[in-house]
Amino acid sequence: MKSEVETIFLLTESEHTPISSTIVREIMKFKGDVSNFISISVNAYDYL
Repeated sequence: MKSEVETIFLLTESEHTPISSTIVREIMKFKGDVSNFISISVNAYDYL
């Protein structure tokens, strides 16, 4: 690596960004839409 480069910050597309189950539960707690984060065959509210 070059010594004059201190930091490299790489961003990814949002569909490739990991999301934790804690975040999904928090969204659900406040009646948010979690359909983008879970499979359509899962009834997420069974897990609250």
